[in-house]
Amino acid sequence: MRTSENSNRNLSRIGLKATWIYLFLLFSGIPIAVWFGATRLEPMSLNEIGDFFAGAFGPLAIFWLVLGFFQQGKELQNSVDALKLQAKELKNSVQQQKAMVGITEKQLELDIDVRKEQTNVSISNSLPFFQIHATGSRSSGGAMRYSFTVKNVGAASLEVKLSLEENDDVTLGTQHLAYIDKLQEHEIAILNKEGKRLEPNSEYSLSLTSKNIRGQTRTQIFLIRNGLPILTSTVPENL
Repeated sequence: MRTSENSNRNLSRIGLKATWIYLFLLFSGIPIAVWFGATRLEPMSLNEIGDFFAGAFGPLAIFWLVLGFFQQGKELQNSVDALKLQAKELKNSVQQQKAMVGITEKQLELDIDVRKEQTNVSISNSLPFFQIHATGSRSSGGAMRYSFTVKNVGAASLEVKLSLEENDDVTLGTQHLAYIDKLQEHEIAILNKEGKRLEPNSEYSLSLTSKNIRGQTRTQIFLIRNGLPILTSTVPENL
């Protein structure tokens, strides 16, 4: 903008100086021409006076017309430069907006992941979680009984369903437990129908499905090996 204003001022100054020089030469040249006899002054009609001024100031008018043309050309060039600058700024603004959108998307994804994690933790904390410990074995009614203590270390459980992988040798003494509060324990047993001890290499899968007060469930699977329970799977996981 300052360059454009300086350029316009320079053109205006040139035009004014040229105009003053032209007028000086015009009005000082007539007396000189008369003095040397190159021309003579005579009374003129209105038409002749008009023709004189038209001829005298015509070059000056053309000069200002050309000067205005150059000035307009510079203004147009300045307008083009301004438009290019605006286009560049707009392009930079678009790139910045894209970068901001990318950052916002990443932040949103991070927030979603954090909320999912918080939700999973909240759900996990509101579900029961059981630990099983072997308490021994004894013979009862011609069958070997293997006893376990089930302890709830999570939230209160409205009910618990137990199931044992189908096997002809063993069965569960209890398949359903009622309400079990946090840190409450309950006894369960696995019975060997033939009154024999479990074979050292035999493995049994015990599934335990509990439900909280919201109706949400958690399933835990224990592998019974040599009479000892080992937790192998928890859905959802305990966080």
